[in-house]
Amino acid sequence: MKLSDKYKIETVDELNVCIMQYKPPGLNPRTKKPGKEGKWLPLSYHPNLEKAFESLVDYEINKTGLTDIESVVNKIKELKKFIKERC
Repeated sequence: MKLSDKYKIETVDELNVCIMQYKPPGLNPRTKKPGKEGKWLPLSYHPNLEKAFESLVDYEINKTGLTDIESVVNKIKELKKFIKERC
């Protein structure tokens, strides 16, 4: 299930779901030209969708660096809007 251009959730097996994060193509070290394709890489594994969403919210909040309350509150509002649009 694709959540955005940056995240998707995949079922690994009957006991696990995985949050995947898109990593855009970087420069090829040999040719110094941009790569052709990005990659979806595992970010975290969870027992169910609820825990996966909780983890994604925590991950995004922690990425703010928790430098000030305003940035944390803005990130929470952004995430609530994101979830509301998709549910």
